[in-house]
Formats: sequence, structure tokens, C-alpha cells
Amino acid sequence: MIVQGSSLFNEPMANHTSWGIGGPVLAFVRPETRTDLTAILSLADANNIPVYIAGSGSNLLVADEGFNGVVISLAKTLKQIRFDGTKCYAEAGVMLGHLVKECIHRNLTGLESLGGIPGTLGGALVMNAGAYGNEISNYLITIDVVHRDGTIEKYKKKQIEFGYRRSSIKSDDIVIATTDNESNDIIIDHCKEYGWRYFRGDEQDVLDYLWNRRNRDKTD
Repeated sequence: MIVQGSSLFNEPMANHTSWGIGGPVLAFVRPETRTDLTAILSLADANNIPVYIAGSGSNLLVADEGFNGVVISLAKTLKQIRFDGTKCYAEAGVMLGHLVKECIHRNLTGLESLGGIPGTLGGALVMNAGAYGNEISNYLITIDVVHRDGTIEKYKKKQIEFGYRRSSIKSDDIVIATTDNESNDIIIDHCKEYGWRYFRGDEQDVLDYLWNRRNRDKTD
């Protein structure tokens, strides 16, 4: 089987976690496309090889003895983001903070409070990441999921149960893409009420300007 991307064998996970710890794994694989991902999963499933999905390695603890299986990282793959009006299509390897920035650049709001959360969009959805009373599942429309046998299935939001830092997405399924729907209203209240400090430079200047303009209009 020939796939694009990269494969590292007997690779220490310490090289791929934010904590810098973890023993060797049988193979550390970064697939380049969906096709690569499904091919790797199909091969592992057919040969009963354990598979673990790692996003960016944020807050991931790996034992010193390592893992006798294949670790698939989506941190450098599945990076596509596409906008269609107020709808955003994003693949699971997109870093959550980057997605928030891209939405803000297009005046699409709602995810601002999630910008400081580390990790990928896929991982954020599995754990229903949130901050300041806001959760990423609030904006979900559909997700594409790859099962461990390599098959792909689409789910609507109503087919998934979300709770506080959890979802009904199975631990052996992989979120590969999502469709989010956001408002194109400029919600300045969120930025100030939450003491938002994610933006810097010109973006912060713009937010400050809009906030001051909003207050001035209220008093006029």
C-alpha cells in the first residue's frame, strides 16, 4: 500500500506531545488526504493492529513504555477551510485558534471565546470544547466521521448527543470534517464581557474601535 504523507517507525511520542513525554510507537503516521487516512485504517483493521488518533498532541500523556500500534496524527493534514456565506466547512486537522481567526476576518462571530483553546477542531468536537459558557457544538451542522474499518459516514448535529466536555462520538471513530454555521453580526459584547485577550495588533485595534463606537452611539 502506497500513501502520501509521512511515516516514522519506532518513533518516540515525546517528539509529538506538548508535554514532551512518551515512549516509542510502532508507527507514527501523518496521512496527507482522506484517502490516505481511510487506507491506513483499513490496513490496520484487517491486520488487527491497534490505532490511536492524535491531533496536535496538546495535553496528551503517553506512557514511557509507548504504544504497540499505529498513531495517526491529523495535526498537519486535513487543513482545508471553506466559507459559503455564514457557513464554514472545516477539516478536522485545522487548529481551533486558526479557525476562530479566519471566522473573525470574515465578520463571522460566535466562536471568539474558543480561540485560546489548544488543539485541533476534530478533538474539540469530540470533547465538546468550550469556554465562558460557550461550546463548539452550538455551531455544528454536520460532521463527517471515519470508522476504524475505513468507511466514512455523515452525521447531523441532532444525531449526536453533546454534554459538558463530552459527546456521543465513539472513541474509535475519527472526525474528519465539519460544517459550522455562524452569525455575521459583530458581537462586541463577548469580547469585552469575557476580558478577551486573544487578538493582538490591528485586530485588537479594530475591536477597541468598534466597542468605543458602540458605546458612543448609545449615549448620542
